[in-house]
Amino acid sequence: SASKPAAGAENWASRPDKAMILVRGDEFITSLRYMQRCERYRPDIAVLDMNLMTYWWHQRYQGYHHFPDILFPGDSYGGLLNESLKQFDINCFLASNYDNWAIFLGDSFLDPSWQLNYTLWPRGLLQEVRRREEAINLGESWQQETARQLSLPALSSALGSAPKPLGIWEDRIQIRYGDAHNARPHRVFLQSQSTVQANLNKELVFLAAKLFQELCDGVSVHAHLERISSKLCKNAAVAYQNLLHMASESLHETSGEARS
Repeated sequence: SASKPAAGAENWASRPDKAMILVRGDEFITSLRYMQRCERYRPDIAVLDMNLMTYWWHQRYQGYHHFPDILFPGDSYGGLLNESLKQFDINCFLASNYDNWAIFLGDSFLDPSWQLNYTLWPRGLLQEVRRREEAINLGESWQQETARQLSLPALSSALGSAPKPLGIWEDRIQIRYGDAHNARPHRVFLQSQSTVQANLNKELVFLAAKLFQELCDGVSVHAHLERISSKLCKNAAVAYQNLLHMASESLHETSGEARS
């Protein structure tokens, strides 16, 4: 299938040197491994299967051999309870490697411990792991760069414009592609909810609403957006509802100041 190498190549394209991609699921693993092992493309990027990391033998016989620069802080990532094994969670793994690697996620982590110290920011079909205390500038440069990373012409061409039969690889990657578009404004909206500064909060909600609206406008011409159209419209409505609520609060505050 032409969409597999296309997805793999465009997952690699914008990754920096010394990058690590943590993956689960066939959509990512098969396309990325195809590009590395068959096309010899970006061998510098470390691709780790989190499902295999739950087995002690992976770290002992594959992890240390194929990824000598990656620190595994134990014998098993989660996995089955075994008193003879030292288990670790993903928060510990990230802390052990964050300073030496640019870490990206394809899919989701197996445990929620990462939420203590890290956030996930959309980068094309993947998400970049960032420390919570790191400031993310969501200005014009970020908006253009993240939009460019979602503009994947080879993958779009390989997938075509029509929805795919349910369950086949192309169907699953088409849904992933749509979800990646949704993740960009959704992450901006989540950031607005954790911001205590009123002016910045309003700017972030406005940006999220704008980005959601752009996606809603493209539903009729992009199959990967049509598949998640109800999700996009719902998220856009929530963002606009927040804007209306903030406008109402501002109006009440202005009226109160005028009366006093």
